[in-house]
Amino acid sequence: MEVEGAFQAEGTACAEALSWRTHGYLENYEKASSLEHREQGRTQCRTLLRNSSGCEVRSDEYRTEFTTALQRVDLFMGQFNQVLLTSISTFIKGDLTIANLGTSEGRFMQVVVSRSGSLTPHVNFRLDSHPVSPEAIVEHPLNQNGYTLVVTGKKITKIPLNGLGCEHFQSCSQCLSAPSFVQCGWCHDKCVRLEECPGGTWTQETCLPTIYKVFPTSAPLEGGTTLTICGWDFGFKRNNKFDLKKTKVLLGNESCTLTLSESTINIVSDSILECYTPAQSTPTEFPIKLKIDLANREMNSFIYREDPIVYEIHPTKSFVSGGSTITGVGKNLNSVSILRMVINVHEAGRNFTVACQHRSNSEIICCTTPSLQQLNLQLPLKTKAFFMLDGIHSKYFDLIYVHNPVFKPFEKPVMISIGNENVLEIKGNDIDPEAVKGEVLKVGNKSCENIHSHSEAVLCTVPNDLLKLNSELNIEWKQAISSTVLGKVIVQPDQNFTGLIVGVVSVSIILLLLLGLFLWLKKRKQIKDLGSELVRYDARVHTPHLDRLVSARSVSPTTEMVSNESVDYRATFPEDQFPNSSQNGSCRQVQYPLTDLSPILTSGDSDISSPLLQNAVHIDLSALNPELVQAVQHVVIGPSSLIVHFNEVIGRGKYFHSAFC
Repeated sequence: MEVEGAFQAEGTACAEALSWRTHGYLENYEKASSLEHREQGRTQCRTLLRNSSGCEVRSDEYRTEFTTALQRVDLFMGQFNQVLLTSISTFIKGDLTIANLGTSEGRFMQVVVSRSGSLTPHVNFRLDSHPVSPEAIVEHPLNQNGYTLVVTGKKITKIPLNGLGCEHFQSCSQCLSAPSFVQCGWCHDKCVRLEECPGGTWTQETCLPTIYKVFPTSAPLEGGTTLTICGWDFGFKRNNKFDLKKTKVLLGNESCTLTLSESTINIVSDSILECYTPAQSTPTEFPIKLKIDLANREMNSFIYREDPIVYEIHPTKSFVSGGSTITGVGKNLNSVSILRMVINVHEAGRNFTVACQHRSNSEIICCTTPSLQQLNLQLPLKTKAFFMLDGIHSKYFDLIYVHNPVFKPFEKPVMISIGNENVLEIKGNDIDPEAVKGEVLKVGNKSCENIHSHSEAVLCTVPNDLLKLNSELNIEWKQAISSTVLGKVIVQPDQNFTGLIVGVVSVSIILLLLLGLFLWLKKRKQIKDLGSELVRYDARVHTPHLDRLVSARSVSPTTEMVSNESVDYRATFPEDQFPNSSQNGSCRQVQYPLTDLSPILTSGDSDISSPLLQNAVHIDLSALNPELVQAVQHVVIGPSSLIVHFNEVIGRGKYFHSAFC
């Protein structure tokens, strides 16, 4: 007992000393020695002993410090890991805690804080381009009219704590996922509050499913085609859980989806359903029906077609680097949704699967061969290829892998022009004529056409539709995982002279028309001038014919010459036929006034003036007096040799007043 009491007394004294010393060291923290190790979120405290002997007071005693690590809890479950939050404020609505969040991009969000799960923000919109300030004020959070003031740049925005209403929720599931204090529900086809749906059914519990697309719309009889149904609110309930146990997809009377345990249905999301079509015995057409609980939806018909068949493939060879396009020709290939080609390499014990695509023709599918270089097998290598068409296994085809060719790069760009058949000659070695037909040679983004090859070169044609949109194209050798550029094609400007020729012809025609018009106007002017200078006969004056000719020369000095057929002094006019003239050519005396006849010989003299002799007048020589014709025959000048000058006077004398016969 004495020993025990001694120990108690000593312990009490030591504890008091320790308490005093600890207090002293806390006041002089910079003099204390402590070492803290923080590892993996924990804080380890170690005590360094200066002098462990006794409990007496010493200046270099030890200090012990105990700390606890701060545990950080992300109440948003990592959904804002990539977002820089610059503002946060909270308020309470019932049993919910709501956080107002601001971001560096000027967005404002409201989200319910929950430790049980991640909730997406029910309010998320952009306030400004400036970051949201950390300073925020929340006023009257318990009232319906509560609000928060948010600062962005130099602008202050007042935002209701109950949210921005319900109209911004576009779907029923979004509407019913909003917090209860927002008081949103689904009414017909929109999200509103109860007072905004007076004549409709307003609900906050479930959403009716909606289908907007189903693909594919056809499948082979054997079944196994993946049917995808797209829409909204498949199996949605207010608790945000999806119950698909009562979900069915029917093709006619056959079920595409029965229960989850049958593993024939795969829920991708609340807006996509996938199932596999059942088999059918005969080609037929069925409607697609979707049943979720008591809701029934029906889409356009689904067609079962004859099973697809692949008859042949070409080419039957591929380079070992792959990249060759294998074309499969068959029947009913357009009814297949998922196309795959499988290449079995027996020597390696492996299968290589590649995707295929439909061509415009429903009887053709195209696949690209994989590379087998990594296998390092002896070439040529014979493999077996077959097609998987929505679960249907086609027959096997022989596909042979051969050595890669060694194409020689072009030393300079190839110059081609539009409108010509531009043939490229690609030289090289070890060029297999069958494997090179697999669309491995590309010009631009298209395959070289009309391929003709031998062991040292390949001839192909550049597609003309590329030349209209490009000025420079690459010539490439395509492989499975890479491509090699062999050269370039330079498209020269169009050398077609059709436009130039058309332009020249058009200009020539226009010039000819103008020349013809000019000549016609000139001829018309000459005729007009000639008509105004014709010698006219006045019956009141009875001027002899020769005198008229002389007078006509002085009327218009501008006319140089006129044919002798214009006027003829021998013509007989009705006005010259006097009643007392004899038939035997007796002479008659005619009196001429000594006046200037020029005014009356013009074209505008009087209405009774007329030309002496028109060009259309025909002179019949047989009607003239034969004796007179024979008498003057030796002095008569022929019409072809006679030229009459109107611009100069050849003579005038007293003999005009004499009588003539």
